[in-house]
Amino acid sequence: QRSQFVVPSKLIASASYRIPYAKNHMATSINLFYSGFSPYGNSFTYTNDMNGDGMASDLIYIPKEKGEINFISSADENAFFAFVEQDKYLSNNKGKYAEAYAARAPWAHRFDLRFTQDFSVNISGNKNTIQLTLDFINFGNLINNKWGVFKNMSSSNNGQILTYEGMDADRTPSFSMVKDADDNFLKETYSTYYNYSQAWLLQIGARYIF
Repeated sequence: QRSQFVVPSKLIASASYRIPYAKNHMATSINLFYSGFSPYGNSFTYTNDMNGDGMASDLIYIPKEKGEINFISSADENAFFAFVEQDKYLSNNKGKYAEAYAARAPWAHRFDLRFTQDFSVNISGNKNTIQLTLDFINFGNLINNKWGVFKNMSSSNNGQILTYEGMDADRTPSFSMVKDADDNFLKETYSTYYNYSQAWLLQIGARYIF
């Protein structure tokens, strides 16, 4: 199986502009760097150990239509198929078993912005420069707290969306749709991951070039 943290596709771009003035004794530079990518893959699994191997990480089967597998109630069945339709991976893979880490998280778009200020003087025929820098890492998050932030499956029980409820006398299995802490059926796969590791950062630097 693929790794959870493999990044199959990534888009990067950069742009910079430098403005010299004061007879080249001073200069201001602006650099912008962009990276866009899906940060990790996710799996859809049962909440319990369906195949009896001692691990609650069994990948679910994604039914094609209602009636293909048994649910304990019509409400559970309706909630499950409503969840499938709002998720790109599930809706595109009906009739198949979910693959490990194949459901890609939404793309994150991150911008890093750098301001550089140079102060130069000639000493004994050599150019000496003091350079001050301001680096805004994940600059978009400074403007909007939802920009440049990963999304994860915390709102969908980390991908554990079905519970195996056992088999009837004919050995036909039945399932239930998972509910959240407020006893509501799960409705969306991804939610914004609010964590200090996702927030913007300011880095201040100085160096002497000679």
